[in-house]
Amino acid sequence: MYLGYVVEKRGRDERIGRHPPILTESEYQRTITAIRSRTRAGNKPRPFGYYLLRGPVYCECGTRMRGEAHVQRGTDRRYYRCPRPGCPARRCPADLIEPIILGQIATAVLPDLVIDTARAELRRLLQDPDAVLTGRQRRRLERRLKNLKLQHEWGDISDEEYRTKRDETRSILDGLPDGDRIRLFDAHRATVVGLATAVDAATPSQHEELCHIVIDRVVVRDREIDAVQWAHPYRVFLERQRECPQGDSNP
Repeated sequence: MYLGYVVEKRGRDERIGRHPPILTESEYQRTITAIRSRTRAGNKPRPFGYYLLRGPVYCECGTRMRGEAHVQRGTDRRYYRCPRPGCPARRCPADLIEPIILGQIATAVLPDLVIDTARAELRRLLQDPDAVLTGRQRRRLERRLKNLKLQHEWGDISDEEYRTKRDETRSILDGLPDGDRIRLFDAHRATVVGLATAVDAATPSQHEELCHIVIDRVVVRDREIDAVQWAHPYRVFLERQRECPQGDSNP
């Protein structure tokens, strides 16, 4: 604009405008050179390619922390910082806490005996009459969905009637408790057992995805990990119960 041009298509094209130029070409180049000479590289935080805990990481004040990078001595330094104004928490180096989290993911799997006990307890609970009744109801609703689809294909019911009955059945089905919980338990167990291998072989972006899958929340206090809350499906495999220092009062 200062040179008398009009920029179009977000910078992809330019043409001579109807307004007269404000600066000559030499004046414009001298101005640009002076502006660049006063700009110091590395002062501003800038985005980085990945942060393993982007999303699940929180400050001790309860605010979700942000990832930012700074250039120090020609090297990118990644940090997690609390964005709440006035929060006294210092920014936490990402390289300080990310390896700890990856190590916990790779080594926090409970012993097989504990997991087997949890699986046996789950199976016992599923033998409850209410759970058995729920399973029968789920199977009945699933058969109804298949029958509705067949009736629609045969032309016995209209499109509108089929969609209405299908949506009603799905709504009831979604309101029931999980169906085959033993199968889901075993599937999550297989995923958790392979975490050590997955962590060693994964790329940084895959590490980030893995953290989002198995972690709900990480709390940072004074540049250290204060608490880790595992995602619900994997909590039974990773979360160790706290032991009472006085022992079990009900042996």
